Amino acid sequence: MDSLDEAVREKAVDVHVHDIYSRCLDWLGKGEQASVKRQKMIREGHATAPIYNDEALYLHNTGDSAGGLQVLAQAEQAGCANEHILALKAKLLQALGHGEEASSLRLQR
Repeated sequence: MDSLDEAVREKAVDVHVHDIYSRCLDWLGKGEQASVKRQKMIREGHATAPIYNDEALYLHNTGDSAGGLQVLAQAEQAGCANEHILALKAKLLQALGHGEEASSLRLQR
């Protein structure tokens, strides 16, 4: 996919393929490169709930749970919040020491 011309790639590849591609990069140990691709999709307004979820989880796993929460807030603002997003939000809140808020969120579902 990287060998395609940027304009051709954007026409030929939809957001779901970008999501799969970024997951493959993660599995190949290229998490930072995958993160850059997900952040680009988020910035451009092309992200889906799995993209927000994967980016927030990546940030959490690299020690930036607060950054992950910011990504999840963007998902909520974009109308992409689903059960997975809310479950991850509770996990990140718990990791940041906001256990009561995490518990409350879990009970709301």
